[in-house]
Amino acid sequence: MTEGLSNWNSIGMLLKSHESSPEHTTLMATWKDFEQRLQTGKTIDQAERTLLEAEKRRWRDVLTRLISIMQSLAERNLALRGSANTLHQQHNGNFLKEVELLAKCDPVMKQHIERVESGQFSHSSYLGNLIQNELIASISGKMLDTMVTEIKQSKYYSIILDCTPDVSHQEQMSVIIRTVIIKTVIMDEAPTIKEHFLGFLVASETTGLGLSSLILNRLKELNIPFDDCRGQSYDNGANMKGRNRGVQARLLQKNPRALYVPCVSHSLNLVVADAAKASTDAISYFGNVQKLYTLFSAAPQRWAILKEHLTIALKSWSDTRWESRVNSIEAVRYQAPNIREALLEVRDKVTDPLTKVEA
Repeated sequence: MTEGLSNWNSIGMLLKSHESSPEHTTLMATWKDFEQRLQTGKTIDQAERTLLEAEKRRWRDVLTRLISIMQSLAERNLALRGSANTLHQQHNGNFLKEVELLAKCDPVMKQHIERVESGQFSHSSYLGNLIQNELIASISGKMLDTMVTEIKQSKYYSIILDCTPDVSHQEQMSVIIRTVIIKTVIMDEAPTIKEHFLGFLVASETTGLGLSSLILNRLKELNIPFDDCRGQSYDNGANMKGRNRGVQARLLQKNPRALYVPCVSHSLNLVVADAAKASTDAISYFGNVQKLYTLFSAAPQRWAILKEHLTIALKSWSDTRWESRVNSIEAVRYQAPNIREALLEVRDKVTDPLTKVEA
């Protein structure tokens, strides 16, 4: 550029000339007009911005409904997916069936399904298994953060641990932290006890050292100080309650105030087994309870005989759910004479010799 000034004394004359020039006047008018249109939402791209905001709201509405469906299924312990992963298939699982049901009465989900079926999406429709896993991880992460916050606010806590193999024969340790919530705002409200399930930990080693290291590392990951632990409760296994090398002994070395309390449920199970078992093992007692259920449930005629004598029906029990064992012995505990009469009637009425012997 060759134009300009070499003397600052003449800068005022040049600025005055620029401010009164047609170019400056036109550009200033254009700038002010654009500023006003931005404030009133009358720009050229306002329509596109409106469509973009509407699309964002629509996706938020869709995700809100999908998350609600997943929460509803999770609260009832129902599986999400089936053998098929597309809409309107016979075995596509509970999640997609709930989506199809919601689309019948909800306009947002109905529009979403119509877009999916018409092939308008060049990206994910948020109905596949990958997004389900991501949403589950996000929800569980948020819930875990909330529980950890409540635990830290309560400060002192106790831990409850138990190990059991899953269907894939992998040992898993459940971690539960119990706290006492003290209401400070409402003084007349009594404190409440809360138990937070922090999930399962895969236990590759079931020794006292392996399990204690596993729980300590988990507490460290969650930034929950073990020094605030005031209690620990496990089953009667030697690796858990052992006084020298068990989990409780190793944790007491870390924190002498984390007092050990044996699990009442496991202790009662051993007492019941010792009193009622036909052999020296508790499994034999529950095995006989299971044989009773199998005998009567194998044929409708036998089950009808059982119903005539019992008001509380026999129930099966699970290897991994201790609560089911309590439910299974309830009928035997309170209706043993009635079960005997039902067995006698089955023995007299059936024609199969093996069933007669079993009864």
